[in-house]
Order: sequence, then structure tokens, then C-alpha cells
Amino acid sequence: MDAPTGSTRVDPLFFRRTMGRFPTGVTVVTTRDATGRPWGMTANSFTSVSLAPPLISLCIDRKAGSFSAFSQCSTFGVSVLGENQQDLAVRFATPLDDKFGGVAKVEERPGAILLSGAAAAFVCTVHTRVDLGDHVMLIGAVEECSLGRSAPLGYCDGSFFSLSGGETPLEDDRPGRQILVGWLVEHEAKILLSRDTATGEWRLPVGPLQGGSTMSDALRSTSHVLMGQVIEPEFLYSAIDISESETCHVYRARPGVLPRQTADLRLFAEEDMPWRELSHSSMESILRRYFEERVSDRFGIYLNLGAAGRIAQIEHEVPWADHAGNYERSAS
Repeated sequence: MDAPTGSTRVDPLFFRRTMGRFPTGVTVVTTRDATGRPWGMTANSFTSVSLAPPLISLCIDRKAGSFSAFSQCSTFGVSVLGENQQDLAVRFATPLDDKFGGVAKVEERPGAILLSGAAAAFVCTVHTRVDLGDHVMLIGAVEECSLGRSAPLGYCDGSFFSLSGGETPLEDDRPGRQILVGWLVEHEAKILLSRDTATGEWRLPVGPLQGGSTMSDALRSTSHVLMGQVIEPEFLYSAIDISESETCHVYRARPGVLPRQTADLRLFAEEDMPWRELSHSSMESILRRYFEERVSDRFGIYLNLGAAGRIAQIEHEVPWADHAGNYERSAS
């Protein structure tokens, strides 16, 4: 049988992208460490292993911030997310100090924290841990399982989808493309990247636009969900299609106070950038263009149009100023 066009045997990034063509469900896996602190991560490397006895497995990246907790726990919970819980998938894939704040949950057994509204849930004790490459496979003995009323959330090729055939995006009932928001946060010539705890891939902090009475409020809420604090954008840097159903608006920002860095939220200089571990080719394009434009401080706003694209140059960048009063006087 002929190999598919563009196939390769060894490139890790291409391997991840190829595996991304396999549709999966989305789970949030939880436990507590020895101090009682709760830990949770989004994972789609979840599968059944055995019916008798009932066993399941999931794989945890050794670089994940929650790796230590899962490598020592005796009990853990698995929540199969429902089709309307995409926000929880993003939240638990984002390096936050408190992922559980304001999240409806139950915990009948210590460490097995289950999310309310899930399509299904499992309470597990650790059966076996297996070292496999850059991950550890955690095999759990299922002590309890339950079904919810929601259809499960699906994930394929970098995008969420509904298995019930509902409209996308899943965040609301509006037709059309899903709009994501990303931040290109710069500090001392370094860029802040976020690592997906399920895949180990790096990208700019990106997530669905949160609610708010104004667009400014929505952007502030989104930045707080993604980075743990409010980040004020300076200007729209790029509008790019990252899948057949998702468009990402990337804003540049240079905050006076940076979010606290963790193993999954770090600053990278150009020479240290994990180019081969980026989640999408568009991330590499944005970052390489930014480092090139940063040399002359002449930036372009990029809009891609399918296979083509356009750039509008910003000739003279100036700090933000409040012009509302001036406009009001001019109109009077």
C-alpha cells in the first residue's frame, strides 16, 4: 500500500499532527497530592484496557505540571466532558494556580474529583504505572462509573466538535466559525508560551472568548482564564485560520507585571524557542514574523485569507491614550 503523501517515520511534530487525525473524546483527570492540593489536567489519551477486571488507561507527559501528583497518587477521577463543556477542556489544559475555582464538582472519594455535568465519570484506584518514552501510562482499576445526560465532547485535528451533530462552535448558538483569542505577550525580548498538558505541545496562550458586557471586559476575562491575571492588549497582531472551523485573533501585549511562570507557562527567547514542539504551523509563522519585525519595531497586522494573506504595516507605534473626551468635543 502506498504511503500517504507527506508521510514521515521520525519527525515528532508530524507524528503528533498525524495522530491528531484520530477523533477522540475529551476527559479531565483529577487527583490530590500528599498535601491535599487538587490537581487536574485535560487528556484525550484515554481508553479502556480490560472488561474483567474493569481497567482504563491514560498517558501523562513527564513535563506536565501535575506529573508529580499523578505519579504518587493512589486514587484519581476521570470526567468525560459533555459537548457544552469546552470551556472546562481549555481551563484544565491551561497552567493556572486554581483550576477548580468556581467549577461545580463532587468528590465522594478523596482525590477522585468529578466534574458536574460530565457525559460520563470514573472513580479509579491505581492498578499499574508503566514508563513509556516521554510519558507514563497510568492504568486505573475502575471502582465506580456513571453516565450523565449530555452527549460527549469530541476532539480531532486541533478542534472540538459535537458528537450529537449540534452546531459548532460549542460555546454558543451563533452560526459560523468559532472565534478564539490569543496573546502574544512580550517581556525583555522573550515571548510567553503555554504548554498543552495533554499533548506536550507549546503555543501562545489561546482560548475561547469569554463573556463580558463589552469587548474589553470579554478580553480581560479571557486573559485571566488563560494566564491567571488580566492582560491588557496593545493591538491586534494577527487574524488567522487555525482549522476549518476556528479563527484566532492574536493580540500583542507587554504587561508591566507578568503572570507567574510555571512548567507549562514560560518565557522563551528566540534562540530557545521550542520550534519543533509548537502546536500548529501558524504559531511558528506568527513567532518568526514577530521576532523579525521586533528588530525594527515596525509591525504588520496579518490577516490570512485561505492560502493567501495580507499585511497592513504599523508605521509609528504609540502608547495607548484615552481619546474619548477629544472625540466628544469634536462632535459637539
